Amino acid sequence: MNWLANNWDQVFTALVEHVVIAFTSLAIAFAVSLIVGIWAARHDRVFRWALAISGLLYTIPTLAFLALLIPIVGLGKTNAIICMVAFSLMILIRNVAVGLREVSADVVEAARGMGMTAAEIVRKVEVPIALPVMFAGIRT
Repeated sequence: MNWLANNWDQVFTALVEHVVIAFTSLAIAFAVSLIVGIWAARHDRVFRWALAISGLLYTIPTLAFLALLIPIVGLGKTNAIICMVAFSLMILIRNVAVGLREVSADVVEAARGMGMTAAEIVRKVEVPIALPVMFAGIRT
């Protein structure tokens, strides 16, 4: 306890840095998985390939992945963010695609009947309905 009190400024700085890295990687991973997941929800072949590639990244041991990235990006926050994004993609892509696939066809047809474009249907109907499934992937 004494060490913590004496070094609180360093601990707090490291904590803030950790939180920034975690939220940055989560935001990037969610943005990528949202784009790929929407595409994968529409095409089975893309779904299979996206899960295969992201699953392959998921199986690489963390230290080996970090070591592979050192010659490319060096040591630092970028290396950690890339690893965390890569390890998040499989779960997030799967949850986004599955969540969008589970939206009722009747709801989509009703939105289409109201004159919504395909982009509006995704943005205003499908994504809001699929959000609980998507957030389950973020919690994981």
